[in-house]
Amino acid sequence: MKSKLWAGTGEITITPPLGLPLLGALKPATGIHDDLFARALIIGDETCSAAVVCLDLVGLDMRTADEMRSEIAGRTGIWSVPGWEGCLKEGSRWR
Repeated sequence: MKSKLWAGTGEITITPPLGLPLLGALKPATGIHDDLFARALIIGDETCSAAVVCLDLVGLDMRTADEMRSEIAGRTGIWSVPGWEGCLKEGSRWR
């Protein structure tokens, strides 16, 4: 039996507020050059689905990654394999 394949995408701005400390910087952010985004691609059929999430970040600590995986699973039913995350250091240049 064939099942229909579906796909969807999404994007949300994740630019932090000014004044937040920057990773590796000695002083807080004072301006925004480009917004940062989280982008997702979800594909699936009647039997299973998978998501790819890309973040415009230098890095992500394990606690935050665990919280994100749990939140995504709770909202979508898509479970993640720990350690399969990735961040794009200069994601705004990849558009």
